[in-house]
Amino acid sequence: MKRIYSVFMLFFLYTTISSEAYFKFVDFGWNTLFTLPTESAGKEKSLFSTAGLKLVFENFEARGYSTLPKTTFDELKSQPFLDNLEKPRYGAALTLFKDYAPVTIKAGSLSFSRSFAKLRNPAPSSVANPLTLSFGFSPGLGAVLPSLSSTVQPLSVFASCSFTGEEVPVGLSVEGFMNEDSVAAFSTSAKVPLSRFVSFSAAFTGAKFYIENKSPVLKKANADFDPDWLYAGLAELSFRSPFFKLNLYTGVHQSPYENNSVWVRTDARTGIGPFSLGLSYFVVPTVAKSPKVAPLIGGSSSVCHVIEQGAINPQLMFLFHDENSSVLRVGCHLIESWKVTANKQAVQLQTLKIRNGIAYENNFWTVRADWALVNYLLAGNPPNKSSIPEKYYDHSLTASLSTSSVYARLKGSYSYYPPYDSKSKNKQVFSVQGIVSPDSQRRIFIQGGWSMSMKDSERTSGVVSSGITFKFRRKYVHSSIKCAFEIPY
Repeated sequence: MKRIYSVFMLFFLYTTISSEAYFKFVDFGWNTLFTLPTESAGKEKSLFSTAGLKLVFENFEARGYSTLPKTTFDELKSQPFLDNLEKPRYGAALTLFKDYAPVTIKAGSLSFSRSFAKLRNPAPSSVANPLTLSFGFSPGLGAVLPSLSSTVQPLSVFASCSFTGEEVPVGLSVEGFMNEDSVAAFSTSAKVPLSRFVSFSAAFTGAKFYIENKSPVLKKANADFDPDWLYAGLAELSFRSPFFKLNLYTGVHQSPYENNSVWVRTDARTGIGPFSLGLSYFVVPTVAKSPKVAPLIGGSSSVCHVIEQGAINPQLMFLFHDENSSVLRVGCHLIESWKVTANKQAVQLQTLKIRNGIAYENNFWTVRADWALVNYLLAGNPPNKSSIPEKYYDHSLTASLSTSSVYARLKGSYSYYPPYDSKSKNKQVFSVQGIVSPDSQRRIFIQGGWSMSMKDSERTSGVVSSGITFKFRRKYVHSSIKCAFEIPY
């Protein structure tokens, strides 16, 4: 694999030099976080830092980053600085034939998302956003070069080719990758425009994963299995029109047990006037054919405990035809889930999450309020204390101001965890976060935050944070430098 990667890197450099690709800019990034706890916090002083460069040409891009993970000051003194660094992250991307049939080749410490992420973990998102506006359909492998915030990934080689344009009646795309661990995936998609505002899309993704038992629960429940290479496939369909949108997903996973696992997901959104409605449903129909503790094992080797989930998201939007383009949005997002407990005594639990939101926006101001009930147990008997869903109530208020001379954003939140029996304690979490940029060109950002956790009116933890970010942008040189401090108390 490393030999293949070296060949691709040499090909990148040769093509870049010989194609007279002109230089666009260099981007330097550096983030540093100092943790300076008080004596009562019981923690040590530590440093986290990550830095790197990005070189961008017309058809070529190269990146390299290095990270010092959170390391105590004593550890920094006791050994050479370089010994503390993580494995460097680097990568490059080359685009050819932009005007005809764009071909993109990427190599390095790549991250993958979209369809590939669904095969790694088929469980739908449990994030409830009552005022969401997006309804995306993004098939493919989602190959991304490393960044300041990315983690170390196996070396990979990725290639894609697409056919789009007025001369092509059907938009086609083909992608594939393989990494140094021999994990591989292939994806192809097609988009058919039925009219100016109506389209139909279809995609298929297949992948090969090395599945191993990472859960001690499976061993205790006599559901252990030997590591092996297994395959998974995902078919995706999408319909788009001005009044109705629909996404359909069907995944099949080769199982380490006797029967393969299947999951199905449907997302839909429609709207009439100021009203819109979003619906979502996910189910694992093969759950009865698998061990109760392992209804489905994804490509990440982790058990997918969600076996059924439904969601509904009604919204209202009111437009005020004033000089500031004011908008008022109100919404509710309800998610009902059936999950299998992650312990030897596999029991199905039904939980509910409700989040409501209201937001007012105009050209300068945004004010938003959210309140939620999370992990309310509807049905099922948890077999032990650790499997009881942690119910809590969440409240947040966000306000932001954006003008030609200043940008500011402030968010406060409060969460309350009631006791689940007479012996437990109630828990409260408070937090405030703010950011301001007094510079009209948005070159300086000042950040600050505070959070505290309490149990029965006694503080258990707390953090005060602050930071400043400098951004520099010229024709050929870009940079972003951030220095932050946090004080646990």
